[in-house]
Amino acid sequence: MIRKITCLIWVFLSVWGMHAVKAQSFQIEGSIVDSTDSPLSGATAVLLQAEDSVMKHFSFTGKDGSYFMKGVASGDYLLQVSYLGYLTYFKPLAISKSEKLPPITMTPQDQSLNEVIIEGERTPIFLKKDTIEYNAEAFKVQPNATVEDLLKRLPGVEVESDGSVKAQGETVQRVTVDGKEFFGNDPKLATQNLPADAIDKVQVFDRQSDISQFTGIDDGNREKTINLELKEDRKNGLFGTITAGYGTQGRTENKASVNKFSKKTQLSFLGMYNNTNRQGFSFEDYIGFQGGIGSFSRGGGGRSIRIGGNNSTGLPIGEDLSNGFVTTGATGLNWNQDFSKKTRLTLSYFYNNVERDVASELVRQNFLETGNFSYDEVSDRLNTNQNHRTNLRLTHKIDSTQEIILSGNAGFTDGDSRSSTSSRTLSAEGELENTSEIRNENEGQRWSGTGELSYRKKLSKPGRNLVLSANASLVDND
Repeated sequence: MIRKITCLIWVFLSVWGMHAVKAQSFQIEGSIVDSTDSPLSGATAVLLQAEDSVMKHFSFTGKDGSYFMKGVASGDYLLQVSYLGYLTYFKPLAISKSEKLPPITMTPQDQSLNEVIIEGERTPIFLKKDTIEYNAEAFKVQPNATVEDLLKRLPGVEVESDGSVKAQGETVQRVTVDGKEFFGNDPKLATQNLPADAIDKVQVFDRQSDISQFTGIDDGNREKTINLELKEDRKNGLFGTITAGYGTQGRTENKASVNKFSKKTQLSFLGMYNNTNRQGFSFEDYIGFQGGIGSFSRGGGGRSIRIGGNNSTGLPIGEDLSNGFVTTGATGLNWNQDFSKKTRLTLSYFYNNVERDVASELVRQNFLETGNFSYDEVSDRLNTNQNHRTNLRLTHKIDSTQEIILSGNAGFTDGDSRSSTSSRTLSAEGELENTSEIRNENEGQRWSGTGELSYRKKLSKPGRNLVLSANASLVDND
């Protein structure tokens, strides 16, 4: 018996030991230099899985040219090092312990060999000055995946449950397609609707303000931005996805994203309809659809909208939209047009409608010493919310030192809430004690619009600029 127990203990320790070795991780470090042994800052070191070239770890070199990767499991890898202006470096590695690799000397690219093309080489991550560039082909996603699915696989990029995106710990405020706006400044309309297989590169950077880009003077204002660079075959042609589903009891879910791009034109259509309680919009989306909600003044008087439990606008926000039967429809159109090298237009329109119907019935029996009684209640509530939003931006460069910009946005929201409750109380004998009928109706409408005309000119002395602007806004709430 003792011998059997000893054998079992030995087997257990052996299995545990094998798992411990397998689960053990190591760290890899080294440095990257040029031919003069000077450190290369901002180079990219990537560990690829040897069997399928899937990226497992990556690191950017610091000012001293050093890189560091931890949590590396034992196995066979391919170390890939890249730096702008240098040939990509490859080295097979068999990792079984933590180690410091010898310095890697990069070889400059020979500019006279531009006609030589190396196919099959994919650098997953590349650092270009202040831009982190991801090669979309190096991150595999499922067929028919969206850009949002692609972003979830990129190291350093996080997608929250509500669809918002964070890069390097900061919230992404703008998503552009080939450097152009896509449905205004709503990142989710691009990430949740564009197909992942249309993307060639994902670029993450801190975007300077428009005035800083024009004048060349940094005003300190930054926007975390993602630019989606399309594949060459998608920059000229028609592409998109259309899905449709139908189920029992008339349930349906449909979605379409169609894009027609050319060198001078970007035309995109979005459409969605479902009655399966999948709104596809968060609280922030409703705010965006309305051009922002908060206090404002008009004619010297203060007015405000309050979003809360007693929502006087009748808008179905700040509530649990998963209750009841929710029907959602949305459609939008985005147009980018380069009329010439000097004149560019961006125009978008988006509409959505959310309808929620909640019906409930309550039956309650009360047992008291003074006598029993029963209470029953029937209630019904219908919320509808419609939103229209449009954005415009027209830029014209008079010459290399002057430009005129016309921009604006407008929005309209129509909210409606209707509820009715009927109740009655019956005695133990079934006689009517009391009855009540309550009806409530709320209607809310909101118009908003802003417009701005700007003129910018670079003066002859460097660092001096002239900026003139006029703007107007209108908000009306009932």
